Amino acid sequence: MSGTFPTTPKPKSSDLISEEKTVVSIAVSGKKQSRIIGGHMWTIKLTFPQMLRATFAPIFAFVAGQRGQSESFQIALEQFNTPQGVATGTPLVDGVHAVGDNTILCDAFTASTTDIMKAGDIVKFASHTKVYMLTADSDSVALGATTLNIVPPLIEALADNEAVTVSSVQFTVSLDNSVQEWKTTNPNFSSYSVDLVESF
Repeated sequence: MSGTFPTTPKPKSSDLISEEKTVVSIAVSGKKQSRIIGGHMWTIKLTFPQMLRATFAPIFAFVAGQRGQSESFQIALEQFNTPQGVATGTPLVDGVHAVGDNTILCDAFTASTTDIMKAGDIVKFASHTKVYMLTADSDSVALGATTLNIVPPLIEALADNEAVTVSSVQFTVSLDNSVQEWKTTNPNFSSYSVDLVESF
């Protein structure tokens, strides 16, 4: 089915979880060694309040239409729709960036602006389905240039002048489980929670 996850009714809570697979070993001496063994992904948990069938049915119909984990779809998380930073202008990638880069030069933000973007804001590049999070505040200088420090490092290269989405960023996700349960209690109230995993 794919599509965009329904925006109403709103979940009572939505959790964004950063998952980075690592292996850690601690020697008898206490020395710690660690290494990353897999790629980064965001997972999302949505929990809905109890609601009547008519209110809940469109959500479950959308989920059922995804045919388990086979389809991917779009979702924007309300708490991240508006950046903490000023985030004005029409930002573009400045120059070419390789896989593994975690400092991304950009231009065409509003010029000479303090906190044009803030740590914890999320961004998406035009050629990517992956969503990235800023790890530091950034200010813009003349001509709207700034540097975005991101996590995880780029999983795909960036071309010069790619558009950068900084507001209402859409995550591309799929269901984290092929079994979905519609729970109903008397008098006909439904409750539901769903786990989503980034798909790219």
